[in-house]
Amino acid sequence: MEHESINNFERYEEDLRIVLSDIHNLIGEIRSYHDERRKVAISAVERALDEANEIIGQMEIEVLQIPLSSRLQKKTKIQNKIAEINRIRKEFESFYRYEQYTEPFTLNEDLESLDQRNRLLSGTRKLEESSERLKNAQRVADETKEIGANILRDLGYQREQIVMTKNTLVEADSYVDKSMRTLKTMARRVTTNKLITYLIIFVLVFLIFAIIWNKLI
Repeated sequence: MEHESINNFERYEEDLRIVLSDIHNLIGEIRSYHDERRKVAISAVERALDEANEIIGQMEIEVLQIPLSSRLQKKTKIQNKIAEINRIRKEFESFYRYEQYTEPFTLNEDLESLDQRNRLLSGTRKLEESSERLKNAQRVADETKEIGANILRDLGYQREQIVMTKNTLVEADSYVDKSMRTLKTMARRVTTNKLITYLIIFVLVFLIFAIIWNKLI
């Protein structure tokens, strides 16, 4: 698609070069024409200028599909060609505005119409550029929205992990408390058992001494 757009752009660029060359030739020949041939040549120049503007419009459409690495260079070419067309139109209008021929008002009206068409094409180009900027802004907004949604999902997942970890720690703390109570209980029982054992040993020793004492008597 991008390669096709580049080819189309170059084809339109060559067409525009031919049209501008024809315009220069026609303007150079008009001086030697008179009457009807002069009118025909003037109309041909106006049509050629219209065609040049139409080709510019096609080039501006194709340049939007060209990769960014080459787009700036192509846009610069378009701007240069637009400036050249406007210069030719102004020179053509200035040179023939005060020329005396059979229908001077018709030429002025045609030139005014041509100027209006050029302004319309310029307005259309500006509208297309504004539309393209809006599309780019919308795309950036959508990408930012998607990134924000991903961040929120990640934060939600991390929050769940933190809550689960907290619950695990609470359960572990509860198990530790139970274990400590069990150990304390066992320690008390061991102490009690020791006391009972010592008491039994003391009683046995006392009984042994008592028996020995009785036998000695």
